[in-house]
Amino acid sequence: MKKWLMILILLLLIPLVHATLSCTISNSTCTNTDIFHISNSSNAHAEQNNESDYDFIVCCSETGGTTLNTTCGTSIINLSSSTNAHVEQSNETDYHFSVCITPNTGTINCTYQTTNCSQACLGTISTSISGTYTNLHIADCTTDPYATYICCDYNAQPSAAGAATGATTIYGLVY
Repeated sequence: MKKWLMILILLLLIPLVHATLSCTISNSTCTNTDIFHISNSSNAHAEQNNESDYDFIVCCSETGGTTLNTTCGTSIINLSSSTNAHVEQSNETDYHFSVCITPNTGTINCTYQTTNCSQACLGTISTSISGTYTNLHIADCTTDPYATYICCDYNAQPSAAGAATGATTIYGLVY
């Protein structure tokens, strides 16, 4: 009886294993999920992941093995066109080419921050918190970053709203 109780407790704890979202931006091949591309490491334009004009790839994986895809529930950023694009924050409505990241289980939550990310950084955008949020350039997170960081983390436990779809949740600005 104690053996079965212990097994049950262990099985209930398995979903609590901490998994993290890991993203890189480099001008090499992406061996995980190709999220989007940028034209350079700084002062760049962006393109969707199905375009091939830019060499710098935002590439992400989830360390626990959850499959990621770029189908859209909620966007991380919006682009002015599919390539050679300016970007805007996802809460803006001027641009209609969305960049998304969605797990097959759990949720991904993204924020815009004025400090470097403690979770995965998917890029920085050329706005300050008091500035505009559209018609922006993008850069990586380390070379010459802009003031606003795009930070995302993975939650293995789906929210009630995202449980059925694995939807990405985007929150507003973090001060």
